[in-house]
Amino acid sequence: MDVIFSQLSVPEELDLSNSEQWDFTQDNNGRWLTHVNKACFEGEWLVLPLRGLVKHAGRSPILQAFNFEESAGPDDYENYPILDGLPHIARFLRLFPCTVLSARLMKLGPGSIIKPHCDHGLVLSEGQARLHFCLQTDPGVEFIVGGRSLKIGERELWYINAAAEHAVYHRGHTPRIHLVFDCIVNDWLMAQLQPNTEHEER
Repeated sequence: MDVIFSQLSVPEELDLSNSEQWDFTQDNNGRWLTHVNKACFEGEWLVLPLRGLVKHAGRSPILQAFNFEESAGPDDYENYPILDGLPHIARFLRLFPCTVLSARLMKLGPGSIIKPHCDHGLVLSEGQARLHFCLQTDPGVEFIVGGRSLKIGERELWYINAAAEHAVYHRGHTPRIHLVFDCIVNDWLMAQLQPNTEHEER
């Protein structure tokens, strides 16, 4: 059975006690991009690329935000200049105990829906994982992964099996903002997948 989702422990060296340090909205209001797959959502779904493929550095932000390659290795990724202005997020990614490939901020507006879909290749058995760290949310936000409901609280870190069908429904009033990053599966991550874990039935 594949893990559908699991809450992970945030490493102690990543100090998250001061919410004001997460300066993810500073000077970035004009740099958010609307998600390119407009058939996959209703309302407002915005992306801010922070880290991605080296070959897209200095190119279109749309390529930076959405053009990933499953065959690319760690050396094919780098931080984009915008991350220099977000030092606390840069530190979080640098000290994270897995090798981080791509990273984006993703904002879902109130009343919006991310329709059911699958993102292929991002599953533990294939060596890569997609993690969500919640920066800002609303009680009215519901994640559905593999048919199961999931509520992600602020400052919580979760593994989401993106290859399983998933959707998000925002019935609240405050934008939901997640730091979404893809990383290479290692022993630390696998050891985390014990408590608060849901498995896919076959």
